[in-house]
Amino acid sequence: MEYMECVVKEGLRLYSPVIDIERKLDYDVEVDGSIIPKGTNINIFIFQLHRSEQVYKNALKFDPDRFSAANMDGRDPMAFIPFGFGIRNCMGWKFAMIQMKCLLAKIIYNYRMQPLSQHFELQLYSDIFLKSKNGFPVNLSRR
Repeated sequence: MEYMECVVKEGLRLYSPVIDIERKLDYDVEVDGSIIPKGTNINIFIFQLHRSEQVYKNALKFDPDRFSAANMDGRDPMAFIPFGFGIRNCMGWKFAMIQMKCLLAKIIYNYRMQPLSQHFELQLYSDIFLKSKNGFPVNLSRR
């Protein structure tokens, strides 16, 4: 289940359901010598943060080992925030992680998955949440 958690986290890194969050600054913040005043609304673009080459080498590659204990050591905890962060993060994130791992384990245990097409191109769009335009064409057959 440890590796399954790495797989789920890597999926959330590449395809976070929420692509950005907005916060209002409670105090002045200095960034690279410039002051952002208290009361300013800022957007944190999770989608771009999670795909940043400055944070993740080969950022567009699916690599669950990024979230192994050895590879997490020393990484800024703010580099992975699919459920938000701080006092306003998702209060159900631990439950969501358990649900995702259980669902994935049940699917893998009961079904064999095969793509319906070798040439599927994932097209994403966002209204409030990140979604696939054309779904995910997968053939499930019982084991």
